[in-house]
Amino acid sequence: MVTDAPPLWRSGLERVLVLPHDVHHLLRALVDDDLDYPALAKVLAYHPTICARLLALANSAWANGHGEAVTSIERCCLKLGMNVVRAVGIGLAVMKPFYPGKCREFDLRRYWVSGMLTGQAAAQLAEPLGGRLAQTVRTAGILHNIGILCLADTMPEQTQAVLEYKRRHPEIALSRLLRQALDCDYCEVGGYLAEHWGLAPELVATIAQHGEPEYRGCHWQLAQTVHAAARMACRAGKDEEWQTLSGLCEIGISAERQADVYRRLGEQAPAVRELAATLFH
Repeated sequence: MVTDAPPLWRSGLERVLVLPHDVHHLLRALVDDDLDYPALAKVLAYHPTICARLLALANSAWANGHGEAVTSIERCCLKLGMNVVRAVGIGLAVMKPFYPGKCREFDLRRYWVSGMLTGQAAAQLAEPLGGRLAQTVRTAGILHNIGILCLADTMPEQTQAVLEYKRRHPEIALSRLLRQALDCDYCEVGGYLAEHWGLAPELVATIAQHGEPEYRGCHWQLAQTVHAAARMACRAGKDEEWQTLSGLCEIGISAERQADVYRRLGEQAPAVRELAATLFH
């Protein structure tokens, strides 16, 4: 009998397909290039849990937290800087609907570090292409792996089995293992989720397609940039040379810039890992 029933992975997403209004409002504010520090602090004030984590971060050793304590969210924003506040705020906001604790193999810190490093690398790669584009790919990079967080929550047992197998066979791509087990990968799930959340079309396309280096549809330049950034984040800190991606050269990101961003990301990776440890101790 022919049926139009959705795939198992899609039917399990019903609970998280609607992004809470307050989170949606916060995300829209955090990606607004025109937002200044007082306006950002005012928006964050409606999210006490995120404020508490940002304040803890501003007073931590990671932020060189000595001297007078930072007690206001506006001073917190000034101390941490707009890029850090936006990145941490976006990351914490999108995590709000999810409860991945049942998937024991899911490593929240590793997930967080991957998103932060990918967003960082994507923004640095895109700098020559314009400020607004750099901010867009930073956001897409932070959210590029939201699909695996979603699967860890909505299909914990199946995702647990995949992640356990991945740990034993690190040479096999996670997307391939997910597709074999669940008939989807985290890019597809993330794009589907982003679309239902009402995120901007360029973010939806980039999240959904960044895993396909041959993709040449709408916003392929953004997807190509995040694809490269995710590869850099995976290798950051390892003693490996960067292999130039011709797709980036096509959009004006030279081999020299690729190598420089990769080198800088390796230098920045320990601080991002320390940030994650501070946030999720």
